[in-house]
Amino acid sequence: MTRQIVITLAGLSVDAIGCYGSAFNQTPTIDAMASDGFVWDRLVCHDDRPDVVLASLVSSRTGGLLIDDGTMPAVGQTFDSVQTIPIDSADRSVANRVEDTHFSRLVQRLDEAVNADKPPERLWLHSGFLARHWDAPRDLFPVDESWDDDDQEFLDTEPSAALSGETAPSGTSGEGACPPIFEGAEPPVHPMVADDPVDLIMAWMRTYGCQVRLIDQLLDRCVDLADQIDATLILMGTSGFNLGQNGWIGHGCGPLRSAQIQVPLIVRTPQGIHRDVGMRWPKLTGSQDVAATVFAEDLVNRLPFTAEQWAADSVDAIDQILVTQTETADRCVNTSGWFYVRDSDQSEHLYLKPDDRHDHNDVGRLAPDALDRLSTDG
Repeated sequence: MTRQIVITLAGLSVDAIGCYGSAFNQTPTIDAMASDGFVWDRLVCHDDRPDVVLASLVSSRTGGLLIDDGTMPAVGQTFDSVQTIPIDSADRSVANRVEDTHFSRLVQRLDEAVNADKPPERLWLHSGFLARHWDAPRDLFPVDESWDDDDQEFLDTEPSAALSGETAPSGTSGEGACPPIFEGAEPPVHPMVADDPVDLIMAWMRTYGCQVRLIDQLLDRCVDLADQIDATLILMGTSGFNLGQNGWIGHGCGPLRSAQIQVPLIVRTPQGIHRDVGMRWPKLTGSQDVAATVFAEDLVNRLPFTAEQWAADSVDAIDQILVTQTETADRCVNTSGWFYVRDSDQSEHLYLKPDDRHDHNDVGRLAPDALDRLSTDG
């Protein structure tokens, strides 16, 4: 089989990755992986629970698993070895150095596994630190970096009080100045309200950007390790992260929208094999579908998708349907041209895809036929 180093992360947002169009964050290592690798532009989770997505990916896999969540024993039951490096929930401090972060400790274990006498054919690292423990040094994102006007759309989201029926937690909203970046290691779960400081979203985006820059910096070592053993390097999210697009800031909170279920997937094959290709797959893909292709043992002998497949016309926008299983909303459906969601209060929403990336414009009243057809399985 092809040697593989797989890195999956709960809470990894496409909006904080340069090769996915982020203007507020810099990810040079990930962008380099994408420049001569394979990128999925519209990968959507088939379930809004990251543990379920991860379980579908690792099912029947072998090799070595490094994971920071020991509450999922079934996930690693087929692996030859499983190392659990739990997040220290009692330590809420921010690291002063990259080397002192939780994710760095995971990558160090990966380094040791690669340099063992007989490294496994597949090494899989999974972390949920983006959803649970923001310990990245804050100097990874200098607060004097300029703010690009292209990111103003993040600040144009309406407050979520009407959507959620909740008020902001004590101490997280209200009038007054907002720090340029937050210092605590506790990730936010914050409904946006009318009296939030005007630069609150920007501050949380910088803070989240720190965590993604930490990943990007440590991925540089992962690239070296992959080259050392001629391995395919795969980076994928098992859930996204809300940065205000749905009226909330946080992981898995607020009404279900694209930011929570659209995730990155980038594949970098070994040197001399499929390299310098730099192909992007623009079509809707479900996370359950890549398990049999991207993570297959024979990936080295074939492309994850061909030029002919890439150039082929998409099927009719209403026919390619991907239903996301969710306990948050009543129904969630993606097609080539639409994103439909019926919230738990039975309100229906329809967004044009892929144009309306952040679900800003609900066009349900303008497309009643699409709304009706996507509202049921019939």
